[in-house]
Amino acid sequence: MTGSSLDVTSFFWRPPRQPDWDQACKALADRIAALPEDAPVPAALTHALRALAGQRPAPLDAVKLGRIAGRLARRPAGVQGLRRFKLAIVGEQTLALLAADLPAAGLARGLLIETLEAPFGVGAAVADGQLELEDSAGFDAVLFMPKAGPENPRDRLERVAAGLRNALGAPVILTTEAVPPPLAAADLGLPASPTRLVQAFNLMLADGMAAGCWALWDLAGLAAEIGGGRFRDPARWHAAKLPFDPALGPLVADHLCRLLAAMAGLSGRALVLDLDNTLWGGVIGDDGLEGIRLGQGSGEGEAYLAVQKLALDLRERGIVLAVCSKNTDSIARAPFEQHPEMLLKPSHITAFHAGWNDKASALTAIAKSLGLTTDSLVLLDDNPAERAWVRAALPGLMVPELPDDPAGYPAAVIASGVFEHLPLSAEDAGRAQAYVARASAQQALDLSGDYQTWLDSLDMRLSIGPFDAIGRSRIAQLIAKSNQFNLTSRRYTEPQVAALAADPEVLTWQARLSDRFGDHGMIGVVIVRGLGGPDWEIDSWLMSCRVLERGVEQALMNQLIETARAAGARSLNGRWIDSGRNGLVREFYDRMGFAAVEPGNWRLALEHAEPLATAVTIEAAPA
Repeated sequence: MTGSSLDVTSFFWRPPRQPDWDQACKALADRIAALPEDAPVPAALTHALRALAGQRPAPLDAVKLGRIAGRLARRPAGVQGLRRFKLAIVGEQTLALLAADLPAAGLARGLLIETLEAPFGVGAAVADGQLELEDSAGFDAVLFMPKAGPENPRDRLERVAAGLRNALGAPVILTTEAVPPPLAAADLGLPASPTRLVQAFNLMLADGMAAGCWALWDLAGLAAEIGGGRFRDPARWHAAKLPFDPALGPLVADHLCRLLAAMAGLSGRALVLDLDNTLWGGVIGDDGLEGIRLGQGSGEGEAYLAVQKLALDLRERGIVLAVCSKNTDSIARAPFEQHPEMLLKPSHITAFHAGWNDKASALTAIAKSLGLTTDSLVLLDDNPAERAWVRAALPGLMVPELPDDPAGYPAAVIASGVFEHLPLSAEDAGRAQAYVARASAQQALDLSGDYQTWLDSLDMRLSIGPFDAIGRSRIAQLIAKSNQFNLTSRRYTEPQVAALAADPEVLTWQARLSDRFGDHGMIGVVIVRGLGGPDWEIDSWLMSCRVLERGVEQALMNQLIETARAAGARSLNGRWIDSGRNGLVREFYDRMGFAAVEPGNWRLALEHAEPLATAVTIEAAPA
């Protein structure tokens, strides 16, 4: 694939469709159908399904995948390896075709999407409480597509968005509109021209997103990338108000699923970089420092600089950078330390893995060192054989397909949408540095050799506070993203987080950790119900994996016991609900001194509770 073939409608960032795709899809559908209704669908099957959905699609693939997704959504037992996502669709333009393509697009990004489409044009009625949607509970998001025009000023859209958020209990996504081409260049200077009006409307939506009024799906950006003449079918627009050509349905659905995946915490969190012919041209071990191709003065050298610039831009957005290369370590590090044209420096790389073991094993080790799961990693590798091996060995790890020309590498990463994100907070932007602190702490452990001595040396300080408006976005983000250390895997949207914080019978804690290596930011969320009675119920307890096995959970539990006793409670009660990904905390309550009441349920009588050993100091605690 060359740079000239980077047509987004071809899904060029996905691997090619395998020759036996239809047979493989049917075989998976048959295996799923053969499972007992009360048995969960194992992750091995959903990973295989996701791999098929993540290939370049043929015209009817979305229909076949959508049928399987529908069957999965209707199963009463669990579906491992996929995140359920319930989306309400309302709008002033016709979106029925989008709803039809979303389930297949969701599978490619690890989502099991269920949609409820409201009748055309009823968004305001739902927002005002004049109309109630059938099955209107449990939504993860509401998609509202307004029509650009004077009838939709910002104050009206803010009222509608707030009304939809309150009525359906979920965050609201607004959609930009494709900008019509000008009749003449002079139209760009005419405030009343359709081109200027739609541009101003889209900018107003962007300002509303920045102000926290709604999330934003930039459909106009996709239309511009495709080309306005190809994006909208005039006949379909006039006949049915279809905002895009139906032939583009799978692509449009995939573009929306980038945002839904970000809302569900399924975007990439670390970019893992191959070296030879990925960050520079040539092979450092053979060509030497002087022989690799990098830098100004040649098209190829500048293309590799663009790859490095993209990596740095992602790091500024909180994405941690790592290296995974089949190479001798000292040779692999030389360009970072000595080549004058390298934009990436050793300080930018949090985990550097150069060796001769297979890449799947190396990537697993990198994920462990960062406290992440492998499905949080994105691999950038020029070698198609390595890409295929990693996809097969580590299902869920994101591996964009790359063109032959390195000039197209940044376009492939951007088009793949693997790093889609919501508006960034200061904490998001500093996340890469937090991973540096974690890696430094791990290095100190490796040097000390004694775990308890290492814990004592960290000078860990824990700050605990109630949910607040400043932390609400990060709290919702943690709830959406935390999978391994998550006792119940209950998911709460940002509006639901606000409602929990306002409930006097619910305790809501956010926990922040710092140590001598740096500030780790918000690392834990605890939600406890029943504050008006003697028996408190731990609804949710989740923590970032980057602070596992440090005694943070013991410090939090000690504070919770003390708080409950002071309030006159007699017991703490908790559950562990198997999500298929949280086996790490199966024995959590045993370790905290709770007694098993029945499978999955534990109780701690507060009169008998003893303080748990921890090296963590409580720096601030709720009053």
